[in-house]
Amino acid sequence: MSDAAATSETLEPAPPRRSRAVKLGLGLLGTGALVGAVAYFGGESEPDPNLVFAEAMDRLDRGDYRRAANLARYLRFKKHEDVNFGGGVAYVIGLSEFELGDGFSVDRHTAEEHYKVAAGELTAAFADGLVMDRRPRWAYATGLSLFRLGRLADAEPRLEEAIREYEPGFAPVAVALAECDLVPSVRTPARLDRAVGLTDRVLASPDGVGERLLHKAWLLRAEATLARDGVAAADAWTLSTRMPAGLSDSPHVQLLLAKLDVAAGRTDSAAGRLEKVLKSPLDPPETARAAAFLLGRLHERAGDEEAAIAAYRTVIGDYDFGDETVAAAVALGDLLRSEPRNLHEDALEAYSLAVQIRIEPEKFRNRFASLDGLRDRVRAAWQAWLGAEEYARAVQLADRMAPLFQPSDAAEMEAVANRAAAADTQRRFDAADETGRAALRADAYAAWRASGRAYAELADARTAEGGYADALWTSSEHFVRGRDFVRGLEQTRAFLDTRSPTRRPQAMVQAGRLLLDLHRPGDGRIDEAKRTFETVLAEYPAADAAFDARYSLGECALETDDTDAAETHWRAILDGDLLNPSSRVWQDSLGSLGELLFHTGERTAFAARKAEANEKPEDAARLRSQAAARWESAVVALDGYLNRSPQTPRSAEARFWMAKSLQRTTEMPRAQLDAAETNNARLELERQIETALKRANTEFAALVRQLRPLAEADRLDPLGVRLLRDSTFEIPHTHFLVGDYEAALAAYSEAATLYQDDPQVLLAYLQSARCLEKLGRPAEARSQLTRAAVIRGSLKDRLFGETLTSFSGPEWDLWLDRSKELMTPPGAS
Repeated sequence: MSDAAATSETLEPAPPRRSRAVKLGLGLLGTGALVGAVAYFGGESEPDPNLVFAEAMDRLDRGDYRRAANLARYLRFKKHEDVNFGGGVAYVIGLSEFELGDGFSVDRHTAEEHYKVAAGELTAAFADGLVMDRRPRWAYATGLSLFRLGRLADAEPRLEEAIREYEPGFAPVAVALAECDLVPSVRTPARLDRAVGLTDRVLASPDGVGERLLHKAWLLRAEATLARDGVAAADAWTLSTRMPAGLSDSPHVQLLLAKLDVAAGRTDSAAGRLEKVLKSPLDPPETARAAAFLLGRLHERAGDEEAAIAAYRTVIGDYDFGDETVAAAVALGDLLRSEPRNLHEDALEAYSLAVQIRIEPEKFRNRFASLDGLRDRVRAAWQAWLGAEEYARAVQLADRMAPLFQPSDAAEMEAVANRAAAADTQRRFDAADETGRAALRADAYAAWRASGRAYAELADARTAEGGYADALWTSSEHFVRGRDFVRGLEQTRAFLDTRSPTRRPQAMVQAGRLLLDLHRPGDGRIDEAKRTFETVLAEYPAADAAFDARYSLGECALETDDTDAAETHWRAILDGDLLNPSSRVWQDSLGSLGELLFHTGERTAFAARKAEANEKPEDAARLRSQAAARWESAVVALDGYLNRSPQTPRSAEARFWMAKSLQRTTEMPRAQLDAAETNNARLELERQIETALKRANTEFAALVRQLRPLAEADRLDPLGVRLLRDSTFEIPHTHFLVGDYEAALAAYSEAATLYQDDPQVLLAYLQSARCLEKLGRPAEARSQLTRAAVIRGSLKDRLFGETLTSFSGPEWDLWLDRSKELMTPPGAS
């Protein structure tokens, strides 16, 4: 009996055969096996599980593999394990499945299914308590199952054990080990020596070795000689060593000779042999797959890229997945994406196949490509697509790299590709006109959000590595650029949780500003934002971020309508001696303060008018004085801002509010004109008014000159469009206030022509009528009002909510009628 036979310590006598025994069916798994087992042991009482296990082991040793497996599955269903062989059930199933797989060697797919089950069961048998005298056969079956599944790195330790301990399986194990030794990524002189020695032993004792195995051993010996000793030695060996019977006309030999021809530079001969192999009926087809791949390499080296592409497509499309498939896929991808083809989508699909390495990188084995070589070529394709601005392809390829690359490396490449794609979209957005920006805005935001997600995944991949906090920070910034403030806040808080001292105050400010962006009335976010900014001021008073925090506290105050607090915060920045006036925060504070002073002046002036209406002249006078002071301060602040920041995106808005402030500074001297006691006092007040208004008009005109070309080039955003429109109307209004009615008429005419569909055109016609009336041309004045009434009829009521005019459509109807009545002499029709 061989060492695979049962021992008295592990098996009980087989149970007696029963008269009602029914043969088990051919099913290998599940209910079929269970039904068969129950039928075999049919009777009123269940059989002794120990006897069933003994029967299963006996069937296994006698080669009745189906019956043995089904009996073992019956025991598994009954949750039985032999007390002397804890992994016995899994062992019987695993050995049986392995032998059944060998029985289906012609049908590769069926065999693979058996080997997959065998590998899993035999691994479980080892873990559950494999008995030592069963280990040699276990190592043999485990090693060969793993080898035939392509898991060469896992198979080698078991094969090496089997070559020492299981003599009956020497030939197949020796051939498998020799094939492992020839893999280029692990090939060494010692391994090549072992491959030669193992194949020589198989060829020296051919008795009992199957024909297929002898053929394989001879071919591997020739390849090992070629790899170890060179083409001359391999040629000599193949000519001097007797070929096993039936091999001489085999396509396998033609493939080997073609490899020798390639190594010797005999390309024409090699191509002819490979074409012959491809025309031969092959079973199994692995030889044809290898021939197609080698033919593709020959064509590629000869510069016939189209022929190489066809050959590589054959490898990928006509045969099952194998070692050649990976190498052919990456070579095909390189050819497809290169000039003049530029078939980027097809190349992406090829690379996607190449990166599908479903084993641990350290266990990678491939006879046609090394892991580093694959990585280098795929990375080169990724970099080429980035360099060619084919960002979508680079992102898609990076997204599929995880099997080939380490998770953190793949995540970094995906993040870099997404960032490059987002930056490219942003560049196109920045370079576009306003119509183009409207079309690209959603894409730009989406690209930054995608980059934010990619960096979030990179952070997850780097949790146990360096760079985790940096990836979180970049992710938060990109979410903010993509207007996803919720995810931006999440990532910023995650960064803060790392306790990284780098950028910490800056991150706290960003968290506060995101809370400010997200806040809604009553949700408490603005209070949390204020606490965050105050913490920055308390903990990092000397950091640059402290000034950002102070500025942001002013914005928080403005959001809650606490204008006094906002002014206090911004003045603290401006009045302090720690910040240079050239800094962004200092200038932003000056600009914000100027706008705040203008608007609070407006509010104070409204309160003055209200006090006057309520017959509180002292309060009205005090409030008018306060409003005038704020407008004068606004002029100083905004003028200072424009002197330091003339070309910032905010400068147009600052110039507009400065001009409006200059207009408003004339209200106090106008109110004082009637009370002026001397002519000199009156002249001085008029001079002040004229100077302020002319300067205001200069600023409005400068703003129009700045914005008009941008509008004509479609480069103005909605705010710029509104500033241009309002400045265009403010110029004639200011001429009117100065008393230059001719200039006002011309400017109103220009504004009305430019903005025919804007409700402010009604005000232009009304003011034109007043100018004509002042110039003593009443008939023309009434004509302007008539034209205004006609235009009013053509304007839709919804437009009146989109302008700075204070009247609704119906109110304009009444006002125009009233104005016409006032300008019509008594008795005139």
